[in-house]
Amino acid sequence: MNRDPFFEDIRTALAGDLDHRVFQDCACDLLREVFPGLAVIGRGPDAGRDAAIGDGIGEPFPLVATTSKSVIANLTRSLKARLKSGETRRQVVLATSQQLSPTRRQNLEDRARELGFVLINLFDGHDLAGRLYRRPDWCRALLGLTGTPPALSIVPISRRPLLNDDIVGRDPDLRWLRQLDSDALLIGQPGVGKTFLLRRLASEASALFAVSTDSTALANAIRAQQPTLIIADDDMPQHELILTLRQLRDGLGASFSILATCWPGSSDELAQDLEIAPSQIRLLQLLSQDEIVEVIRGVGLHGPDELVHEIVNQAEGRPALAAMLASRCLLGGIREVLSGDAAHVFLGRVIDKLAGGEAADLLAAFSVGGATGMAMHDVATVLGRDPISIKHALDQAAVAGVVFLNYREGCISVHPPVLRHALVRDAYCRGPLSLDISPLLSVAPNATESLRSLIGARRRGGAVPTDMIRARLEREPSFGPWKEYAGLGPHEALWVVQEHPDRIVSIADVLLELAPHAAIPALLDQAAQDLLPAHATRERALSLLHEWISSVRPGTGQALPRRTMLLDQTMSWLSSGGDVAVAVPAFLSVMLPSHRALRPDPGSGRTIRISRGPLTSEEIDSLAQMWPQVLDVIRQADPTDWTPIHRLLQMYAYPGRIPGAAESTAYDAMRQLAAQMTSDLSSVAAAQPGVRHWLKQIAGDLRLDVQIELDDQFETLCGPARCRSVADLHAEQTRHAERIRLLAQDWAQRPPAQVLTSIAEIEHQARTAGMQLDARSLLALSTQMAEAADSPADWIRAMLDGDPTTLPAEAFLRRTASQEHPEWDSLTRACLAADSLRPAGLAVALTATGSPETLVSSALQQLEGYAGLVESLVWTGRMPDAVLNRLLQHDDPSIASAAARGEWFREPERSVRPAVSEPWWRAVATQVTDDYWLEEAFTNDPALALSWLEARIATPQPLLFSDSYAHLISHASTLIDTQSRNRLLELVLASHDKMELVRSLVGDDIEAYRHLLSIPTLELFHLAPLYGHPTELWIEKATAALDAGDAAEQV
Repeated sequence: MNRDPFFEDIRTALAGDLDHRVFQDCACDLLREVFPGLAVIGRGPDAGRDAAIGDGIGEPFPLVATTSKSVIANLTRSLKARLKSGETRRQVVLATSQQLSPTRRQNLEDRARELGFVLINLFDGHDLAGRLYRRPDWCRALLGLTGTPPALSIVPISRRPLLNDDIVGRDPDLRWLRQLDSDALLIGQPGVGKTFLLRRLASEASALFAVSTDSTALANAIRAQQPTLIIADDDMPQHELILTLRQLRDGLGASFSILATCWPGSSDELAQDLEIAPSQIRLLQLLSQDEIVEVIRGVGLHGPDELVHEIVNQAEGRPALAAMLASRCLLGGIREVLSGDAAHVFLGRVIDKLAGGEAADLLAAFSVGGATGMAMHDVATVLGRDPISIKHALDQAAVAGVVFLNYREGCISVHPPVLRHALVRDAYCRGPLSLDISPLLSVAPNATESLRSLIGARRRGGAVPTDMIRARLEREPSFGPWKEYAGLGPHEALWVVQEHPDRIVSIADVLLELAPHAAIPALLDQAAQDLLPAHATRERALSLLHEWISSVRPGTGQALPRRTMLLDQTMSWLSSGGDVAVAVPAFLSVMLPSHRALRPDPGSGRTIRISRGPLTSEEIDSLAQMWPQVLDVIRQADPTDWTPIHRLLQMYAYPGRIPGAAESTAYDAMRQLAAQMTSDLSSVAAAQPGVRHWLKQIAGDLRLDVQIELDDQFETLCGPARCRSVADLHAEQTRHAERIRLLAQDWAQRPPAQVLTSIAEIEHQARTAGMQLDARSLLALSTQMAEAADSPADWIRAMLDGDPTTLPAEAFLRRTASQEHPEWDSLTRACLAADSLRPAGLAVALTATGSPETLVSSALQQLEGYAGLVESLVWTGRMPDAVLNRLLQHDDPSIASAAARGEWFREPERSVRPAVSEPWWRAVATQVTDDYWLEEAFTNDPALALSWLEARIATPQPLLFSDSYAHLISHASTLIDTQSRNRLLELVLASHDKMELVRSLVGDDIEAYRHLLSIPTLELFHLAPLYGHPTELWIEKATAALDAGDAAEQV
């Protein structure tokens, strides 16, 4: 086949020697349809700047046109010349007569990027050949070609320029097209990418576009080019063209197939013209949001994410529309895209072609109802039109994919939203000549959606009265419209802050972006409404300020202005009577030395991108200038919770914890500021032993020469000091044990109430510093104090009378019992009744020698929630066998399980003592459902596994399978023989929750499977063992199922 002789002549001529000046003029003329502001600015050598493109945004950017074989060298010279000239615009367009491979194209983009430029469009010889195809004047002037394009062409009549030819999301469709061997029909909405897909097919196969309906021209082209597939695109008069092609095929005895394309509304008629079966008809589906993102990036638009996301929303799955909008952005038409005008023009042409010039006003009426839409009879009444004529117009517009039926509401809506808003703007919000929108608003079924239509029209330049929006907004309960209204601009955002502070927390991100000077004090007011630290409003309001600060990338010029704004506004709020406890977290956000942003991808949003890193060293230096003001506020506040301050100081003192900080210039600046902060805070925290504890550690890590006095008692209860070596640790543990001994001797001789008050104060200081006292130190201290105390019962009484502390009571209560103190029974019962002392009461009541039966029984009834305590008492050997036997038979499965687990791991591990073996065995079989140690226990005793499985079958509760539970059942099943499997299968009651159990019982035992198939009551499970990936036994099982009467289709 001769694909397209004229096109091939053009490509051949372009690859030859050309007059570069004529090529420059030609390229400028051909590309002016893409860049209306393109103009030749002078002559010069081929390496010079050939033309400039004005887009109304900044200074013109260059078009480099070259015929050189070394395209990259020419581009490099041109961009370096532009840099030398001092011009600041960093965009460039390249046109070359050379045909470029993907690798060469990528190299050119990389070279431009290396020089600080963005190559926003690249037109190579293949692209220019398509443009020259319809320009005989330039074919003659540039290439010396005087031929006429044939009626069959590799180039379609309509051709939207794209940056590359990558196909996104259409692989199955392209495969279907490549396999065509008969007439076919391709259906798709406008903008779905039909022509682009067929251009790819034409470029790689013996397919050509019919670009003429003249039968003589077509006949000559068919004879000369001998195509196997002719495309009748929807830009041509298809009915006439298809009939002509079929007549020529019969008359010429040709063997080509016909592929027609159409919009959904005309598919039936064309299918009749082609006389094809449904299998030869294919509908192009809309692309997913993520695929549309790929299309946009393929055009060359890589960000910002907000712009890409807006295009995704406007395109609603149409790749051609997405590509057009992305191209407009690259050419300086961002405002046109954001306003919706570009999409409106694209879709408006289609709507006018389908439904006539009045369709826009009709669709505008339905657009008033927003995403919900409007009822047809309401629109007909308001417009005074016949419902039948409205339905006809809507049927035509539906072909364009912009009209949808909302079945739940019984309404008709217009999509995408950007078209909806533009239609409302043009029909009802253009000033004095606008139509009256009030009748439609009065019958709109969804007030929220009609309000969003008004706001959307206002965003896109519509003259929507402010009072009309605000009156409806003040009756609006949902936050979406409030956020959209505030997002219109600073004036609207300020009104929301001042008039509706109850909405601030819900839409704070928009308010902080557009009116931070008002939003910051308003959020602080919200936070001050309740000073309980865990209060949701306070925490949310302060976290929103923190996120606003942390979300800004360093080096963008926004990090410091935002921090300065927060600092100044918080200082002003504080001076006006604001609460200092609320102000401190805000000031700490000012000092944040890093950024952390979470952004959803601009497509479906299923992927979250997290960016983290330090500020620049210059920004850290600026924060150092703000620190004295923050320090003054901390000093004034005397915080009750130093945890946020500790975290902030750690970020500065240990910058390596921030991703990328260790390699940045900010590292030293952060450490230097940490030293200053540590020194300053040590004077503020003179009365805070907990704060001084961690300040001392940080000062040591920073190797600071600063004196920080520590509290001996506080340090003793904090545990051994940190050490840098094993030898140092051993020495410190010895010193710490001695400190515990001395403190125990001292406190054991003091009044218990006095000591408990001291411990409570130390605990308070630890909480203030964000710390916890060391549990091992407290246990050692209480044990030694109990031994040294003259009357341990007095300590128990003091603990019962005073506020709870973390000092363990068990040692005092146990010594009281060992002394056979006359009150030990009553004191133990009192401990059982006190929440903070109940663990001690339980431990002593269950394990003390001679504990009365009534006391033991009382303790056994109060074990709910104390499974860990039970396991510990059994595991350490403190639980008497008589009590352990009762625990193993406890009504609470968690308590029985804990007792069984404790016995299993008691020394010697993984063995059970004869004295408790029978109740232990019974507890494991009936009470322990799923535990990590059971697999080993079953392996040691398969009879236990059998009893456990039998209990699982007998349980009336549904079996809720986790992965570990399923694995345990499978393992237990492998330990029993066929006879046992069969007996267990006979016990199973048919219910879906037993499906996994039955599969495990059968396993790879073919005899057990045959037995299952023989049980009529278990028909529900007959095919269960066949599920999953087939093994070698699958065929044997499948044969058994067929022999038992199961249908082959089910098997």
